[in-house]
Amino acid sequence: MSQPTHMFETQNVHDDDGQIIDSFFIETDAPPVLKDATQPITPTPTENPKKIRRLLTGSVLMSSGVFGSPHQVLPADPNRKSVTLAVLSTAAAPNAYNEYVIVSDENGKVSAGSGFNLRGPDNPLIIPDYTGAIWAIPASSITASIELTWLAVTE
Repeated sequence: MSQPTHMFETQNVHDDDGQIIDSFFIETDAPPVLKDATQPITPTPTENPKKIRRLLTGSVLMSSGVFGSPHQVLPADPNRKSVTLAVLSTAAAPNAYNEYVIVSDENGKVSAGSGFNLRGPDNPLIIPDYTGAIWAIPASSITASIELTWLAVTE
């Protein structure tokens, strides 16, 4: 006949019920693997605002009696995009060979007469992408006043 209870010291006193029950379930409270959770962040490229361009304009009237020192038309400007120079003589024959203004990048060059000879209103001098200084002096041969006009585009 069977015993309703085990005999003393023959029963299994080791309690493994918790481990057996836990083995039926998937463990979910473990922390995630951070390598799988990270995503590369690609920053959006920033756009620089477009610079505002400006017009620098001016004119100088040079008379026939003043041959002294050169006149600085424009200083050096690293942001300059272009320069346009034009002359207008008040002489009776404004397009004559002797009616011109000497233009250069240094005052010593125009004083020595080794610059560019700018003549007549129909022949403006357009210089794209020039950032240096501009100096001018009237030719010693002009017979009347001569006006030098300039327009520069800069940022």
